[in-house]
Amino acid sequence: MSPQKNPIRVALAMMLVAAMILAVFSPAQAQPPSNDIWEEATVIASLPYDIWQDTSEATSTSDEPVPSCWYGWFDITNTVWYAYTPTSPQYIRASMGGSYYASTLAVFTHSDSGFTQIYCTRLILQRNVAQFEAE
Repeated sequence: MSPQKNPIRVALAMMLVAAMILAVFSPAQAQPPSNDIWEEATVIASLPYDIWQDTSEATSTSDEPVPSCWYGWFDITNTVWYAYTPTSPQYIRASMGGSYYASTLAVFTHSDSGFTQIYCTRLILQRNVAQFEAE
């Protein structure tokens, strides 16, 4: 990153995408999770960070970026957002090992000009681990 640019916050977009069938088997919650939209991403203050989150009531909005590795077989329906700003460049290992459905992990930076994708992968069932560099 050049010093002339505005600082860019790394937004870990844990784009957990579930097939509609998931909603049939999941108990209904009263509302979507608090980090359902990117403007209210859960801030990760330090690593390691560990959380279990039910995404069955999560939604998506039209202003969310579509990850480049998204297959597009069906609409993106369930997204949750996390934000992490590292103090120095580092490798991040993200796991969604508790998922029983295919999911997508997309990592974006965000600035006034919008989102820039820096990483994207499809994570299949129990093999949900990805590694990428954040700076």
